[in-house]
Amino acid sequence: NLSGGTLTLPADTVTLTVGGGLNVSGGTLDAEDGNIDTVGVNISGGELQAPDAGGTFTVSGDFTRSAGTFTPNDGTVTFDGTSGVGAHNQTITGNTTFRGFKKEVTADIVQTHTLTFTAGSETTVAGYLTLKAQDGSPQLQIRSSATPAVAYLTLSAGGGQDIRNVDVLDNSAANGLMLVGRGTSVKSNAPNWEVGGVTINWIGRQST
Repeated sequence: NLSGGTLTLPADTVTLTVGGGLNVSGGTLDAEDGNIDTVGVNISGGELQAPDAGGTFTVSGDFTRSAGTFTPNDGTVTFDGTSGVGAHNQTITGNTTFRGFKKEVTADIVQTHTLTFTAGSETTVAGYLTLKAQDGSPQLQIRSSATPAVAYLTLSAGGGQDIRNVDVLDNSAANGLMLVGRGTSVKSNAPNWEVGGVTINWIGRQST
């Protein structure tokens, strides 16, 4: 728990491992040059500076930001909850911007994974969005915390995406780029989500 002062991780070889969840209520946790492996994240004040592209940031539980600042830098937050009763379900609470956001269900997983976003909140991905379940595993379910109210998942202009085998309900991508899922089903209430392929018309003499 960090409630004041500044904690700086010194190098990429240093990993902050938090078994009970990472709580930041004040001060600054500067992990730009390090790594974080935590059960959950709860930001209620202060600032959490995420690892940069050379580091890793893995979260096996929920991610909550009710106040304070989350600085994503150029890294990716990987949501890797995989096993145990309910432990594979993860929830994103609060308005938060990530640089990279990744949730992947591997082929050896037999449980259904649900990634829940809080209704009315907006999760923004400024860089690369990965949401997928490998062949042979159940679809990754994308849900709102309070159906039929939508949660917002926004991929900023210039961002990239890899979306496969997901099941979407009550999630809006209307504030950003269209989200296109292969092997994906959209149950309802999912503006700017596209299932299957998209036809792109090129206007001009040649691509450059």
